[in-house]
Amino acid sequence: MPDFHRLKTERTAPRSARPRDIFNRLVKPPYIRDLLPGQVEVLDLWWKDRTKRDVIIKQNTGGGKTLVGILIAESTMAEARGSSVLYLCPNKHLVSQTIEKAGDLGIHAERYERERPFPRRFQRGEAMLVATYAALFNGRSRFGIAGGEKYAEISTIILDDAHVELAALRDSFTLTVNGKHNKEQYDRLITLLAPTFSRTGRDGTLADILEGKEYSTLEVPYWEWTTLTDHIADILRPLDSFEWPFLRDELRNCHCFIGRNSVSIVPIFPTVDLLPSFANASRRVYMSATLADDTALAATFGLSKDVVENAITSKSLASIGERMILVPGFNNALADGQLRTTIAELATNLCNQQLGVVFLTPSTSALKEWKSVVTRRPDNPDDVEVAIHDLQTGTDRTPLALANRYDGIDLAHDACRLLIMDGLPQGRNAYESYRAAILLDSGESTASMAQRVEQGLGRGSRGVGDWCAVLVLGDDLVEWISREANWRYMTASTRAQIGIGEQTSGELRTIEDLRTAIMQCISRDQGWVEYHQEQLVDRIEAEETAINSDSPMILERKAFEVFRKGDPQKASRILEEAGQSSSGHPKTYKAWFLQMAGRYAWASGDETRAMELQRNAFSLNKNLLFPPTSEATYVAMSGPAADQASGVLHHIDLYTRPQAYVPKLTEALRPLCDPTTSPRKYEAGLAELGTALGFVSERPDSGRRPRKGPDVIWLAPNLEAFVIEAKNGKGEAGHLSRDDHGQLLQAAEWFKSHYHDWTFDRVAILPNAKVTESVDLGETKAWSTSAVKAIVDDLVGAIREIVSLPKKPRRHIDAVTILTKYRLTPAKLRERFVPFSVVEDRAGEKIELIPKD
Repeated sequence: MPDFHRLKTERTAPRSARPRDIFNRLVKPPYIRDLLPGQVEVLDLWWKDRTKRDVIIKQNTGGGKTLVGILIAESTMAEARGSSVLYLCPNKHLVSQTIEKAGDLGIHAERYERERPFPRRFQRGEAMLVATYAALFNGRSRFGIAGGEKYAEISTIILDDAHVELAALRDSFTLTVNGKHNKEQYDRLITLLAPTFSRTGRDGTLADILEGKEYSTLEVPYWEWTTLTDHIADILRPLDSFEWPFLRDELRNCHCFIGRNSVSIVPIFPTVDLLPSFANASRRVYMSATLADDTALAATFGLSKDVVENAITSKSLASIGERMILVPGFNNALADGQLRTTIAELATNLCNQQLGVVFLTPSTSALKEWKSVVTRRPDNPDDVEVAIHDLQTGTDRTPLALANRYDGIDLAHDACRLLIMDGLPQGRNAYESYRAAILLDSGESTASMAQRVEQGLGRGSRGVGDWCAVLVLGDDLVEWISREANWRYMTASTRAQIGIGEQTSGELRTIEDLRTAIMQCISRDQGWVEYHQEQLVDRIEAEETAINSDSPMILERKAFEVFRKGDPQKASRILEEAGQSSSGHPKTYKAWFLQMAGRYAWASGDETRAMELQRNAFSLNKNLLFPPTSEATYVAMSGPAADQASGVLHHIDLYTRPQAYVPKLTEALRPLCDPTTSPRKYEAGLAELGTALGFVSERPDSGRRPRKGPDVIWLAPNLEAFVIEAKNGKGEAGHLSRDDHGQLLQAAEWFKSHYHDWTFDRVAILPNAKVTESVDLGETKAWSTSAVKAIVDDLVGAIREIVSLPKKPRRHIDAVTILTKYRLTPAKLRERFVPFSVVEDRAGEKIELIPKD
């Protein structure tokens, strides 16, 4: 009898280490017959580029990234005997899945165990070690920390789903002190940091945050922070947290944010070089989804422009899973109160057929909408892992709801045939929320959100041979998808499938039609299958990633690296030049560059220049830090570039589906219709109202100390303006006092000093237009809060009518007519002023004018 084991070991010809050749030699399990065209393409390209230290490999969701990564690991060990390979996954569930897949192929893979020594086969380069990102990237990493006695030498690191872990990676370097779990340290930090906000005019916002009335995030000014780091270290050191080793020598180079019941210390960028195993690895392979923008990936890991521009990408369509993406909000016929009830009934029916149904929501509170149909709502990682395993194996196919979990979840085939994505994903940490607020028009937060939306939409169809119906719900998510500017951050395949779904939705006339369409996808209606494939090929475009050398986040990372190498002056100059250049960077990003330039200048000891840069930054973006040393220069705005109707149409034309603008506008103006709205939120609502009316709107007084400008100004066409002071918090019995009127007069003087050629109306907004008898009103006008609410209602009505109009050439003319009909032009808005009624003076009342600018 032939001894095949002996014959196998006696083989003398060297084996090819090429991944495709390795795959061909393997005994494949039944579920893997051959490599997909996209897998072949990227493996061949990687083999050609394998000598490069950093390589990005991008594949469609469900395109078989894990198999590609396993083959690269095996190829690395086969080509260079003794090469140690570390394979990183986002979570323990995917670690198990990777090891299982490698085992099915006969490839050796070892699980990382925190309490055990590294496996010998891994150390000898005979098996890859599979671990979570958290196993490597933590301040007590067993792989070693810079400055430690030793570290694990790893030749190759494969980072699977690298795009998923960007926020989690920053969290690994972020120390957050929670007011509930670390009350002593939290209270000491607040006591130490609170006075810094009094000196920068944000003490009111801080008070609202600490009292739980506000969900925003405040940054401690860097010039204050750097003087307190010794005290901060004394408070944080006893916590002995996993993050502390990363921060103990870097505190001066960190942001500090105060949020609702938490204080977070965050490095400017994750200092991944503090992990020698990562920093010294000779090969690092980043496995990523086919994202439209790789800026965040590049900046987080410090990758060069060349690495990003030469990313390995498959152009094959064969790995794209079938998705029927339906957005009921695109079809007015489906705006039915029974929509959610119908979806709940459908979910129950599919469950009875052992077909998985998954709900994705941005928060636990959002799950209450589905409490009648969803009984499984796990909220910790272990329970989530169990629930997903049950779905995958068919052990439990009752509908599953997951809150704020959009990635790292593999729900192939019958594990998920219907996916309901309800609501726009939220920011993942304090830093993301902060950047999203200050860089609104930069595209950065849009790219991050696009990634999360894409990941959510991709949970239920995991590649070739898989299919899933997807329902997109929630006004905020529908509005986001409808904005044309957001589309360029989504992949061509997702854009194509949303377009297919929109065309499909156009054929639906009733809720029952929606149910029927979903079942056509799930039950494999041949007409749908052929239509989807034909349309996908026709619609899809070639994916391209264009990253310029001055891409904002990459430029930020470049300056950060220069700073950490000990040259803060050069780092400051890099960002100052970017902030003052005439490049196409948005104004908010230029302002951010100037603030960071100021931070680096401060670190270099040039405090005067730092404050000058900070004043310039604040003049461009009032959401940034206000410099305390002297008054920031106010930069007068330009008026509208066109007439009012064109301004209104501009906001509508930002949407590929204009009807989605209506709920967005309604939500933005909601504070103006609520009598309990705080003054700050009311002012923000007035600014939103002015913008929606086609004017240029600003809150010049926001964040300034001492307060000098108006609460809100509206700049209308033809050099007409409204200078507004809001007194909505006075209550029904409130009145315009001499002090209130003095503030309005001062605001008007401020406006005249900055807007010399403008005519304007001086407007006070109160619950009722009452004024004390000693006030000389002069030309002062009033809107009651009910009059403002009527303007809001009329504007929403006008927008509904405009979005229903056919497009050019008659659209602009009709928009002018509609704005006039609804009394929304500047002249008609003046007709809405209400007369004052006089009340008696209160005893001892006096006027205290604020000094002029």
